[in-house]
Amino acid sequence: WLGPTLLGLAFLMIAMAPLAGLTLPVLNRFWLDRVLETLTRTGGNTLLYSILAGVLATVLALCLAICAARVRSLRIALFAGLVLLFVLPPSLGALGTIFAASGAPSWLDPALRSHFTVGAALGMRLTPIAGVILVRAIGATPPSWAMAASLHGVSLAAYMRKVLGPLLAGSMAMSVALVALIATADVTTILLLQPPGESSFPVTIFTVMANAPESMVASLCLSYIGGAYFVIAAIAVISRVSKARLSPGAHGY
Repeated sequence: WLGPTLLGLAFLMIAMAPLAGLTLPVLNRFWLDRVLETLTRTGGNTLLYSILAGVLATVLALCLAICAARVRSLRIALFAGLVLLFVLPPSLGALGTIFAASGAPSWLDPALRSHFTVGAALGMRLTPIAGVILVRAIGATPPSWAMAASLHGVSLAAYMRKVLGPLLAGSMAMSVALVALIATADVTTILLLQPPGESSFPVTIFTVMANAPESMVASLCLSYIGGAYFVIAAIAVISRVSKARLSPGAHGY
């Protein structure tokens, strides 16, 4: 009973108390027109940044997981590196990207001064989250599959396409969704690297909260939180499906 109680208290303080504080100003007025205008203006950028981050982090984590998932010493080294990467401040990677872009020629603008730059920086910073998910997913597959493929001369590309690909589809989708959700909330990286005038929804909330009416800020925040909870519900469904596919009974062994 102690575990659920502590978790409930943490959830109450972290989520429910701020939600209650945001709901009170909205009772006076909900700025639907401003929410729709902001969403129309920044929704495309927000989606692009988050999807780029989710896909890039998942691809990088998948490569790392394939290399390290079967060897204990490599798993330990990988997790240590991922933890070190995750605890670094978000501004560190963004400032490094700015330093590289400041001396780069103009033909590198698509890589260092664009939407892709923001998504890549977010994806690399959040690779540890995707790494934990995919290392666990690959580690749950029977080692005999890889041994049989190696014995029969099956290439890695064919093994990934015909065996691991379908099996890991749910975990990869969950990784993309989870990284995208967390990347959306990273205001620091987007604020430092975004192209001029290409802000995201959370960055817009951050920039207007000092001068906007309280009810407007609360309306924007509640709309963002509602979208985040929708993504969390989708992640829960994906996780349930992925767990069912990885269970022993699903494969008959």
